[in-house]
Amino acid sequence: AAYTLTAEDIIAKEVTNTATGKGTDPNGTEVTSDATAKIKIKYDPELKIEKTADTLDYTGAKAGDVITYSLSLTNVGNVDLADVELVDLKDGVIVKEYSWPAQEGFLAPGEIVTAIAEYVLTQNDIDVTVLENEATGKGKAPDGTWVSARIPNIINKELHPEITLVKDVDINEIAEAKPGDVLTYTVTVTNTGDDTLHDVALTDSMEEVLSDITYDRETEVLAPSESFVMAAKYTVTQEDINNGIVINTAEVTAKDPKDTEVASNDEVVTKLGQSASCAVTK
Repeated sequence: AAYTLTAEDIIAKEVTNTATGKGTDPNGTEVTSDATAKIKIKYDPELKIEKTADTLDYTGAKAGDVITYSLSLTNVGNVDLADVELVDLKDGVIVKEYSWPAQEGFLAPGEIVTAIAEYVLTQNDIDVTVLENEATGKGKAPDGTWVSARIPNIINKELHPEITLVKDVDINEIAEAKPGDVLTYTVTVTNTGDDTLHDVALTDSMEEVLSDITYDRETEVLAPSESFVMAAKYTVTQEDINNGIVINTAEVTAKDPKDTEVASNDEVVTKLGQSASCAVTK
């Protein structure tokens, strides 16, 4: 004989079945016999959770970019689960677009709830090389016990540090230079990479003889796309005129979040001509 298990049987964790046989012996007396079988049933409330991101590598991403996660929670046990929740544990993740198979918060065996979650990257996320996240699901079995499942998600990235220095001078050539002429230099330093840079240091080949040096901001830390400008003046000397040229070089160095150094430099040249009255005759 066949018997189809019910939810009540599973909750009871066993099925008891009694069979009775009867007959009449040669003397005409009725005889009977009973046999009882108890079958243990596995009571197995269980959840399975899965989570994937729309990318496995967020190298090149910027603060404000969005990572989208797909989550699913499946009742892989053999009993109904109530008060089901699917939650992402990372601060800033917004879970939305839940899709329940029927009643919200309820999963029968084999049923799945799915959800979409979004996370907006911060600059701190960009400055590290891994984005870790964890989701959890839970549900209550008919006997009142809770079951849960957890899953981590890890997305990797590579650092992309870069810094750029551009140096300018207001005069590229003086036809008849004389001592006391003034050159004005500007140096613009920009974080052209994806990562925050620290220990930013600017050096100038003529820094000991420059004057009126000004900075438009603090320079030790630069976030992506941030820049600062240094301005300075230089007074031409007779020695410069004799040489016919003034060469000025600037360099900037900085470190990325893993303390790897990046650098950039630039050079400007001002040609100096001599006036007829200053010409040397021999």
